[in-house]
Amino acid sequence: MDKEKRTDWIHGTGREPSSRPSFTAIAAGRFSFLGSLFTPALLSCLCLLLPLLSLNAQEEEPAPEPAEPGFPLEVVGVTVSPHEHPQGIQFAAEAAQPPAGRVQIFLRNKAPHNSERPEDTVHINVLRINGNEPKRYVFNKVWAWEDSPDDWPEGDTSLPPGALSVFSFNSLSPQWVEPGSSFEVEFTDWLNARKNVLELTLPQPQARISSLCFLSSGTDPLRPDSLVFYLENLSQKNWKLSSVRIYQPYLKSSFRLLREIATLERISTYPASGVLQPGQKLAAIVIPPSHLKLTTAVIEVCLENPAKSSEQLCLWEQLRVRRESFDIGAGWISAPLSEGGNILSSETWLKTLKSLHINTANIQNIQGYTDQTDRGGLYQIYPLKLMGPAQPLPEFDTDSTLPNIHAAESLGNVQDDINHCPPQDALALLRVYGGFRIPTPLCGDFRLSPL
Repeated sequence: MDKEKRTDWIHGTGREPSSRPSFTAIAAGRFSFLGSLFTPALLSCLCLLLPLLSLNAQEEEPAPEPAEPGFPLEVVGVTVSPHEHPQGIQFAAEAAQPPAGRVQIFLRNKAPHNSERPEDTVHINVLRINGNEPKRYVFNKVWAWEDSPDDWPEGDTSLPPGALSVFSFNSLSPQWVEPGSSFEVEFTDWLNARKNVLELTLPQPQARISSLCFLSSGTDPLRPDSLVFYLENLSQKNWKLSSVRIYQPYLKSSFRLLREIATLERISTYPASGVLQPGQKLAAIVIPPSHLKLTTAVIEVCLENPAKSSEQLCLWEQLRVRRESFDIGAGWISAPLSEGGNILSSETWLKTLKSLHINTANIQNIQGYTDQTDRGGLYQIYPLKLMGPAQPLPEFDTDSTLPNIHAAESLGNVQDDINHCPPQDALALLRVYGGFRIPTPLCGDFRLSPL
């Protein structure tokens, strides 16, 4: 093969030298030859580049905002107890402003009670109402006192799943208790880095619990065996009593964290129909469970509209479980005698008190009287229920001593000039009894004069 023919084959024409192609044909042949060589390599590169280009496009898109952590806390009930001037009593001076009332806010962690996820426990590290600390309203004399998580021990501010808690305040201003009043409650949970704001609006009351107490038939001098309450219908609808739920503390270390211990549906009522008619009252009695503890309790009374069963109404109240009894006290009647001893060691004096049906006094440990508990002893014959500091508490919080205690009293008449104590300070002093079974009273002093 000559030189010209070899050149044509190198250039890829595949023709004999006698049929020499044009320049255009030669160029097309060259590109076709190169394409046959590089097309597989180009396709492979494109397959590698496309995922990288797609990934780069995703990186350039703005990242979505992180979801707000859930806050499984809900308000299940609000109870407003207005202050009312009692009928039939004339006061020496009119109140400086219209009566206000006490507000109780019932909170529940709505996460499943068997959840073990850390984020399902709500930690109330900071509480603000309308942007302010609750204690500020006390300082500015808008409230008389407040009992909120802002001042509770750390162990009482963490609500596990299913737990219930209550915080309350006693307002001096009517605007905090009037129906339609609203305020914001802001909860901050530092441990889970979250915050929640609940808007509370006080509804027009449809019904209310006008009275509630635990009674005993006398078989057990310590534990109550019945729960009695009275309902009042403030609406124009009929309401039928359906059930009663009882919540109590489940930890020895806290009396502020509660869980449901019983749902009671066997309820005796008067009238027997269990229907609360408009403007009327209804009495009810239920048998509480035998494991009821002598500590704080929350009672939820559930009503439903007989004409529309889907319409339900729940009434809430908090109280201390104790065997209610009617006691007549004589106050501070202990006094030393000139010849020694105490007046309560005088049988004549004790007979006089008994003849007046007095069975309670502001006393605690009186030598020669309260230690005479044997058969024929003065305290065994003329017992007076005790009202004193009950310190040390473990010695008085026993099954044998509790029936002899009316209540633990250490403040005196906090409203008089001698023992005056601001309501918030009085509440703080009484909190020491919260984890014990000993009830506490709040003594007041008023004098009646003929009208």
